[in-house]
Amino acid sequence: MKLLRLAFAFLLTFGITGCSSQPTEKIGNSEKYSKEEIGSAINEVVNSYSQYLDSGELLSIEYDEKESNQLVVDYLPRLDISYQNKENIIFLNSTIKTGKVQGALDSYTKYDNYYWVLEGPKTWKIIYAGFKN
Repeated sequence: MKLLRLAFAFLLTFGITGCSSQPTEKIGNSEKYSKEEIGSAINEVVNSYSQYLDSGELLSIEYDEKESNQLVVDYLPRLDISYQNKENIIFLNSTIKTGKVQGALDSYTKYDNYYWVLEGPKTWKIIYAGFKN
């Protein structure tokens, strides 16, 4: 009976926490933003990603200033999005795992290089989420 209770407690705990794991975060050095500002941008993605991915999971998210700055120059002009000032744009790179149904993406598949473009830094706002075309 004690073993049954322990098994039930484990399953209950796993059921509550297993579906809401935090992604791995990696914040590189930055001359442009403080660690707190980058952390705030990451938190915006963590708190909002389910609006962009119907089902699935955000596995990791990373800020690399060199990559972000290069994407602002090379890739931002290709996106059909509006923004106030390109100096306030940040690109975050992530790895996602899709759930059962995910539109054009395969179900239950891990994808690297899923980008989040945010404008901030006072209040970060996601202005694009997706893959580079």
